[in-house]
Amino acid sequence: GTIQEAGWIVGELVVVILSGALGGYLAWMALQILPDGPVNNFAVYYGAFAIPVFLSLFLLAATLFVGLSGRFTDDEDREWWARSGGWTLMVSTVWGIIAALVLFVAEWVSTFHTLLGMISSGVVVNWLGFSSKSAANAKEKAQGDWTNRIPDIALLLAAPVFAALMIIVLSWTTGELFRLASLYVFGATLIDSNILDTTDVGRIVLLAIFLALVSAVFAWFININRFSLHALYRNRIVRAYLGASNADRKPNVFTGFDPNDNQAMCSLGTKPLHTVNIALNLVGGKELAWQQRKAESFTVTALHAGNRYLGYRRSSEYGSKITLGTAVAISGAAASPNMGYHSSPAITFLLTLFNIRLGWWLGNPAKSAFMDASPGFALGPLLAEAFGLTNSERRFVNLSDGGHFENLGLYEMVLRRCHFIVVSDAGRDEDCAFEDLGNAIRKIRIDTGIPITIDKMLILPRKRSEDQRQKTPKYCAIGRIQYSEIDGADLPEKQRKELDGILIYVKPSLVGDEPIDIYNYAATNQMFPHESTGDQWFSESQFESYRMLGLHTIEWIYQQQGEMPEEVPLVGSRDLGTFLTRATTYVDRETKDAAEYPVSTNVKT
Repeated sequence: GTIQEAGWIVGELVVVILSGALGGYLAWMALQILPDGPVNNFAVYYGAFAIPVFLSLFLLAATLFVGLSGRFTDDEDREWWARSGGWTLMVSTVWGIIAALVLFVAEWVSTFHTLLGMISSGVVVNWLGFSSKSAANAKEKAQGDWTNRIPDIALLLAAPVFAALMIIVLSWTTGELFRLASLYVFGATLIDSNILDTTDVGRIVLLAIFLALVSAVFAWFININRFSLHALYRNRIVRAYLGASNADRKPNVFTGFDPNDNQAMCSLGTKPLHTVNIALNLVGGKELAWQQRKAESFTVTALHAGNRYLGYRRSSEYGSKITLGTAVAISGAAASPNMGYHSSPAITFLLTLFNIRLGWWLGNPAKSAFMDASPGFALGPLLAEAFGLTNSERRFVNLSDGGHFENLGLYEMVLRRCHFIVVSDAGRDEDCAFEDLGNAIRKIRIDTGIPITIDKMLILPRKRSEDQRQKTPKYCAIGRIQYSEIDGADLPEKQRKELDGILIYVKPSLVGDEPIDIYNYAATNQMFPHESTGDQWFSESQFESYRMLGLHTIEWIYQQQGEMPEEVPLVGSRDLGTFLTRATTYVDRETKDAAEYPVSTNVKT
């Protein structure tokens, strides 16, 4: 063993000498290529390509070393070298691209056209990133002809183009500042090569240190949560909804806000227990099986906040006594750089750069920072958000819209073993593909092993196939949550059935028995009742049509054999067991098929 180890050491030393000699020789050869004469004749090229060339030569020598030392190293060593080689290659490539943009392209491109291109590509990125015309998921990308994919291709190209143009503009601006400073301070105008050739390296290092200190000071004082769009979003949600239920509201005369509108989560009652569903982003997580979902579920209730993986903390302590408004705003934070399985590298950096962040950073329930309302130092979380490095291992976690993990809230209800679950799926789904329902059932089965089955799915789209025309359309479907598969595998069949839960799944749809005002609105608006949420300005008729459709849906489901009870109390006063019985009867009852709604030539899309 000792002789063998000595042989390995000698062999590895020889390999180091050989690979090092090769690297040194290649570096010497590269220096021989440099032309003779004044340095400023090629200083710009040296500054742009010296580091990429040096790193590439080093990488070549390291590759030789890894190959020759294969007998003396193990998998961990090779993995380390492979990873370091990847970083080296990335650094050299990025350096070369940025240096070329800064030192060459900035001088060639017209300033006006560059600014125009940057602005237009930035608009394209933000518009396409949230446009209903760009695909929201892989399924939409796979469907349709190539013309339907143009917005997605444009989005993919617009983001890097915008970033490149931004670098060019910053480079040009910096150059102009140098010229102005040299003109008014030194009385002479310098050109880029003069600046690069005559600037002392020590001064550059000192300047870099100074700028780093300035960034650190700003990151210490500027709160990453408070200085974002989240507060703007949350305050208006609180005013619109919680303020409406505050009988003693005393708003500020100028702003219209009342701080008493927003109450602490721990002050809410527990019957019913309001559960706010949130997504904990894992865009940079290490769990390979979760590379598609890129998030995990997170909830806030009057009792606790957290999830099954990190644990739970009391809501009276978590996040400095987290409020209902904050929890609801996080739950609806659809526009964020990190958006679970909706995350896109093309727009993550740009959304962070322009501070389009509705999400929130809170303490990790598994760490000592769980009581903090936000990170004390903003730079780390900001970089993690910009480069998609969010995970569940840091002291603070990034939270956003619950729909970035699961959009119905069904996942958490199954975890709590709820026996009767009513789901209202109001997501846009004009083709009735049931993406949100399928996503929830799939994740529940993967994570818990609990299957959910739906025997009759008769919720149909407005545009129906010939086969669908033969079916009786319904407003809801009934599913079975098979808790017994996990909790009662050894129990008798009767007891197993008693363990299982019931799912009542309700979805906006048109079956042909709606009131005439809904019929009228649907006839002139082809996308109803699945209009895009991008439309944030509902008209009176639009809002009332959705409200009335919801009321009509529940009332119609509640019918028994097509007849309403003699006295119809308010829907909220009826018990859930009776509603389940009526819903089951409604789904099983066969009625005459309703005709499809006509499509007017005056279609609102």
